Parts: sequence; structure tokens; C-alpha cells
Amino acid sequence: MENKSIIRHATWLELFYDLIFVIVIAKITHILAKLGSSDHGYIYYFKYLLMFLPVWWAWIGHTLYNNRFDIADNWQKVLTIFQLFAIIMLSFFIGPDFEKYYLGFTFSYVTIRYLLILMYWRSYYLHHHVKEVSKYFMIGFFIGTSISLSSVLFTGITKYIILYAGILFDFLIPIIGKKKIQSVAVDSHHLPERLGLMTIILLGESILSITNSLNVISSDWEARIVILLGYVLILGVFWLYFSFIEKDIQGIPMKHGQSLIYGHLPLYLSLGLIANLIYFSIPGHPIDNTVFSILVLSSMTLLLVSLQLIRISYLKHEPALRTLFFLVLKIGVLVAILSIGLPKIIVLTTCILLLLATYGLHHRSRKKLRLAVKH
Repeated sequence: MENKSIIRHATWLELFYDLIFVIVIAKITHILAKLGSSDHGYIYYFKYLLMFLPVWWAWIGHTLYNNRFDIADNWQKVLTIFQLFAIIMLSFFIGPDFEKYYLGFTFSYVTIRYLLILMYWRSYYLHHHVKEVSKYFMIGFFIGTSISLSSVLFTGITKYIILYAGILFDFLIPIIGKKKIQSVAVDSHHLPERLGLMTIILLGESILSITNSLNVISSDWEARIVILLGYVLILGVFWLYFSFIEKDIQGIPMKHGQSLIYGHLPLYLSLGLIANLIYFSIPGHPIDNTVFSILVLSSMTLLLVSLQLIRISYLKHEPALRTLFFLVLKIGVLVAILSIGLPKIIVLTTCILLLLATYGLHHRSRKKLRLAVKH
């Protein structure tokens, strides 16, 4: 059970763990930079997704283990350090040519997962009160990871199907066993903090996409405006997300925490897309109009949908139908702007206004709840 008198925070080793993941996240996000260099740019959306999913699952696996079990002995630290070496190796095998790096990527990924299974094995023997939960994760993740590893025995598209079948099996383990695992509830302060730290890392990629383009601002007024709007967009995402997490989510009872955990996957995907949305909005970075429209629509839709799904899951006072109506309305506005073919400055401004409208709706809902509680 979570000790309500103690508010847990990320450890120094967890922060260092995230620092290593910065390298991996940066390389995955930069895959989308190829969107503008190919007649079939949409293929890189698919490659981005294929590489992001196992990396996110590797990170969330270690994060949730630390959150639930918090075993901070020397052996746990050693296993985490071995994981860090595997993550560094994984970063070597990330790039647009997935086929070329497939073996190295797969072996690095399954090494991270098998080390996590070792951690669950230790908790199974060390802590009797979490024995059943540890055993459930240990066996389930072992099967899923072994399925993924077996993909190296195949060729062509078959190996990809088997790799991601194993990952999908892993994904389903916590969902299927949510009644069993809620006996070891997630820490409702530590988990939002860890998820927030990864959000900051991904927002950093947007900052990087802007700073890498600063050499054009001295001679191009349009680039200056776009860069300014890019900063405002990043600030808007930051403000919207952290006001929501801090005021509405952090500290509330979560039990298994599935909605928050899986709800962050589309959010994280959107942040990598937003980094490239800003990059391709800056003059001098050409991209096909259709590919750019998909980039804008997918990034903003994933962001808005993920935030609303998390709100509906945890804030029972949030009216689902009204939330759905405004969500569809905001996406509809974006589709209309893109279909007209307005300049990228207008598109970025529209994205900022949609974030502002979302923040206003959240604030209004929070204010109405406070008034209802008073009465």
C-alpha cells in the first residue's frame, strides 16, 4: 500500500536513466526529419512508430517497476546500470533504415526487457507480500520478450510481425491482470513526476528543432515569426500539460494506473511529431503539403485526444459528451484550416489557439467543481 505520509520523488539514478534515454529519443524523433526528403515521406511516420513503441515500453517497464517495488539495494542498482549499457547500445541501432539495424535493435531491446524480468525475479524472492504480482509480471513479460527475440530467426516482414506480436503481448499483460496488480498500487506522486520528466525530454526535442534553425532568422522575417510561434506552441503544451498533471492528477488514488500510463503513449508520440511540425514550418525546410497536413493533424489530434482520455478516466465530474463535442470541434477547425491551404504561420497560430481553448475549458471545469464543492 502507498504510504500517504511520504511523498516519493525520482531518485538520482532514475534521473540519470532518463538522461541516457535523451539520446534514444533524439535519434527516433530525427527519423521524421526525412519527411521532407522523400516522395514517400509518409513511410517515415510508420518507421517512427515502429521504433518509438519498443523504446517507450522499455522505459515505462523500468519506471513502473521502481514505482511499485522501490527496491534500492546495490543489486538493483547494478541491474539498472546494465540496462543503461543496453540502452546506449540500442541508440546505435536507431535510424531511418530499420532493416539494416534490425538485429542490433532487437537484441538491445530484449536485453533491456530480460534485465527487467530479473528485477521481478528478485522481488518475487525478496518480498512475499508482492509475490503473486511479481510472478505474474515475470512470467508474462518473459513470454512476450521471448516471442520478440524469436523474430531474429525469420526474414522479411515475418520478423517484424513476430517482434511486435511479442511487444503487443507485453502490452496486454498489465491490462489483462489489472485486478491482480492493483493490490500493489502505483505511487500517485512518483508516477506523474516520472511521466512529466519524460514529457520535458520530448519537449526538449522541439526546442532543439528551433535552435538548429536559428541561423536563418537574420535574413528571413517569416522564419523569425515561425520560430517565435514555435516557442509559444511549446510553452502552450508545457503549460497545458503540467497545469493538468499538477492540479488534477498528481496525488489522487490510481490503483493500477493504466489510464495514465497508456494515455501517455499517444501524448509522447505527439510531442515527437510537434518537434518536426515546428521544424518543417520554418522556411528552408521543404515538405510536401499533404505530408505536412498529416504531420499537423496527427500531432495535434494525438495530443488533444490523450489529454482528454486521461481527464475522463480520472476526473469523474468531467462530462464525457461535452468533452467529446469540443474535441471533435477543435479537430474540425484544424482540418478546415489545412484543407484551405493557408500559410504555415496561420496553421501554427491555429494550433496555439486550440491549446489556449483547451486550457480555458480545463480551467472552467476546475472552477465549476470548486463551486460545487463549496455549495
